[in-house]
Amino acid sequence: MTDSMNFGPDWIRNLSSEGSTGITGGGTGGGTRYQLAEYRYGREEMLALFDKNAKPPASITNFKCLYSEQCLSPLALLPTTEEEMLASQQQAPVIRGWQKPSWRQRRGPRRRRAQPGPGWH
Repeated sequence: MTDSMNFGPDWIRNLSSEGSTGITGGGTGGGTRYQLAEYRYGREEMLALFDKNAKPPASITNFKCLYSEQCLSPLALLPTTEEEMLASQQQAPVIRGWQKPSWRQRRGPRRRRAQPGPGWH
């Protein structure tokens, strides 16, 4: 009976049949295995790749809308301003009751669109 049941895409079914490398879910039994990306980089790895003195490829300097003479540092490497620190310390306001946005509220009876007749093309 289970041989004839094919739920989900092929690539998900193949994960369990191939015995692919990955991590297991946090369960007591033999958890679900997830295939990790082959090239996976975290925040620290990406910031470590940044080099302010690196020269740009010659081909990109022709594109004036993409290329800038001034090198911009990643925001994560810039010091946090006082304004940003204050904004991050403030708590988000508590919303007591949710309302539809004003543009989503009904304003009177809805009108039906005219249905095309049998001679309409």
